[in-house]
Amino acid sequence: MKIRRFIGLYFLLPALFVQGCTNSNYVFYKDFPESVWLAEDTLRFNLTLSQKQVGSPFTIENTYSNLYPYQNIYLKIWAKSPSGKILESTLLDTLSNKAGIWRIKSKQGKYVLPFAAMDSLHLAEPGDYSFKIIQYMRKDSLRGIKKIGIKTTP
Repeated sequence: MKIRRFIGLYFLLPALFVQGCTNSNYVFYKDFPESVWLAEDTLRFNLTLSQKQVGSPFTIENTYSNLYPYQNIYLKIWAKSPSGKILESTLLDTLSNKAGIWRIKSKQGKYVLPFAAMDSLHLAEPGDYSFKIIQYMRKDSLRGIKKIGIKTTP
């Protein structure tokens, strides 16, 4: 009997650990395997907001390599509200100063920079939203971007 409990725990604990390490609070997550975000790569995702979530903060979290060649990043985001209204915002985030020194410290050659995004769209009603995000840097290939995630704040 004790051996069965041990075997059960042997398989259960790693599963719980893996589940705890997942990105469960991301509503959308995209890896760029070659660390390149092409201009024609429109990111699309859907989100259902409950009445309780209306007005809750959301952030866009980008992961950059140290090969990202620019001081800032522009993103364009659109949201279609449950009533059909199209919301639009252009977002700017400054990543480094003019000398090329990043605002945050690197972790294993990666820079993770979250910035508030959804606040500018005023998601004011509960229901189903459709989102589109593009990189708005006016370059066909934006190198040095490893990942992008849309994260809810509990």
